[in-house]
Amino acid sequence: MNPTKGRVVYYRENGEEYAARVAFVNEDGTVNLAVDAHHGASSFGRQSISQGDADGQWYWPPRVQA
Repeated sequence: MNPTKGRVVYYRENGEEYAARVAFVNEDGTVNLAVDAHHGASSFGRQSISQGDADGQWYWPPRVQA
């Protein structure tokens, strides 16, 4: 699945998992993210983030069976 603007993804930083939205997809396939802070009152940006499950990368949330 390819990322597109507005999609919700997870972002990992310093071992913590954050919800984030794809703000822009760059030509090289990396994305710019609007990352939601844990307290929900603000967000912060991250640019040129690649897909993966390590710190500093984004990944898709797990699918939930209905």
